[in-house]
Amino acid sequence: FIYSKDTNIGNFGNGDFTVDCWFKTVSYGATRRLVTNWTSGGSPYAGGWYLGIDGGTDAITFYWDYGSGLTQVYGATAIADNNWHHVAVVRSNDDWYIFLDGVLDWCGYYTDTIENSTQYLCVGKIYNANGSSFYGYISNVRISKGIARWTKDFTPPDQKYGSWNELVDDNRKKIAVYTEAGDQCYVCLL
Repeated sequence: FIYSKDTNIGNFGNGDFTVDCWFKTVSYGATRRLVTNWTSGGSPYAGGWYLGIDGGTDAITFYWDYGSGLTQVYGATAIADNNWHHVAVVRSNDDWYIFLDGVLDWCGYYTDTIENSTQYLCVGKIYNANGSSFYGYISNVRISKGIARWTKDFTPPDQKYGSWNELVDDNRKKIAVYTEAGDQCYVCLL
C-alpha cells in the first residue's frame, strides 16, 4: 500500500468530490479497501471514509463517518471476475453516486458532512488497520476535492491524468503525484 502524509487531501466536509480509480481484484470474500481516509480505532466515530469492495456482496461500497453515526452504501453489481474495472464515487451537492465502468451502479440523497480524519490518505488498505488490505491491482487513483466529475453515465478515462512528477514513498515504492488549482490531488501507482 501507499499513503500520503497530507491528512487534508481526503477531508471533504460537505463539499462536492470525486474519488475514482482503476482496479483488478484477484482475491474475494473479505472486504477490500481501495482508497481510504479512515481513522481506525479510538471512538466509534473517529472521522473519514473509505472506498472498497464489500466481502459479503463483492460490490463496491463507500463508508463514511458523519459525526454522530456511520453510513455505508453499496453498488448493485458483484465484481468477482479478475478483470480491470473503473470505479467512481461522486458527491454533487447532496446527491451521491457510485459508477462502475462508467455506468450508474447506485445513487442516493444524503445531507451528511463527512467528519475530517486525522489519518493519512491511503491506497490499498486502511493505514493503521490489520485485515483491510486490497489484493490485486490499483491504478490511476484520483481524488478530486470540490469537483463532482460525473452525475450520469460516462466513458471512463483510459489514460493517466495530466502531467506527473515521480516521487518515491517511505516504503521505496514509486508513485506519481499531480496537483492543480482547486485543492485537487491525483495519485497514480507506477
